[in-house]
Amino acid sequence: MKIRILGGVNEKGRVGFEVLDEGVVLDFGVKRKLNGKKEEIYPLMPLKGEYLLISHVHTDHAGAVPLLESVKIIASDETFSRLKDYILEWMKTCDLWKLPIDADKYRNFLEKNIDRVPLPKEWTIGESGHVPGSIWIKIGELLYTGDINPSSASFNMNLLPKARILIMDTAYGDEKILGPENLSKIIEKNREKRIIMPLPPFGRSQEILDFLLKSEIEPLYVDEVILENYKGRFKNKAITGFPVGIYLVSDGMMTSGKSLEFFKKFAGEKKTLFLITGHAEAGTPAHEVLKMNGIRVIWKVHPSPSECIEIVKKVEPEFVIPFHSTFESAKNTLRNIEKLGVKVLKPKIGEVIQV
Repeated sequence: MKIRILGGVNEKGRVGFEVLDEGVVLDFGVKRKLNGKKEEIYPLMPLKGEYLLISHVHTDHAGAVPLLESVKIIASDETFSRLKDYILEWMKTCDLWKLPIDADKYRNFLEKNIDRVPLPKEWTIGESGHVPGSIWIKIGELLYTGDINPSSASFNMNLLPKARILIMDTAYGDEKILGPENLSKIIEKNREKRIIMPLPPFGRSQEILDFLLKSEIEPLYVDEVILENYKGRFKNKAITGFPVGIYLVSDGMMTSGKSLEFFKKFAGEKKTLFLITGHAEAGTPAHEVLKMNGIRVIWKVHPSPSECIEIVKKVEPEFVIPFHSTFESAKNTLRNIEKLGVKVLKPKIGEVIQV
């Protein structure tokens, strides 16, 4: 099997793989690199992809989809129904930060009717537990996890099949991941402050809102784009100004929307605390605020290092290709995988692997 690396390996963001034997592209995302060149933001173009599998709707997996004008799209209902909203959000981010973008192709994508095709009978998909509608896919001897979370309290993950080749989410590298109670402790410790939580509009934000409400920690304000996707009950109260309390706003890296407004108003302000619960790309406001009045509190949406090991044990691959982390940040996890007798491949972007 020949696999070409389009992006996402030994880096965060712009995930993309091309399975040349099957004519399928696995995800096609962008990197929120605000000072980046085009070749740093977008994945490499595929050589001959006929199909495009979108594992979920987040822009690091789907933000570059409009560049593939003639592929047959495979995606879950939840992913497909939100795809154009996320593409539009990326266009607005590019416009705001003067990032390179093929605007004509993006506009054309938004204006035309986009169809999906059925999953080929010989391929298998399952729920991956990352966000609603996120999926893994098995194609022949290859299993691609997409973003996966084996221990989500909110979203289901189906049992992974065995595969000879495993392309696996290792987003947390070797980082120790604490439980949700850690978030509660930090909030309680900083009750006298204005606590701002920048979050993606879909997935983690609804999980955190649900957790806070069940823990009887009621936010003062929740961004409407987060509430649009929340199935529980919550209604914003009328407030004047920006009093002490908890604010859930989008987006997660504070590159647009309410979170960017809050960054401009409260970054560095002593009575305000920003809680960053996911990846903060260098150069983004989320990354910058960590140098001022922000702290990183991971809310788990990917596999922990120990879960990566368990995934490998269950799938029993001969080869593993890690993505969403650098090789250095995951060196202990990758070393432990190799102790199981599995070959960890460390390809470069653009390289074709034959296994």
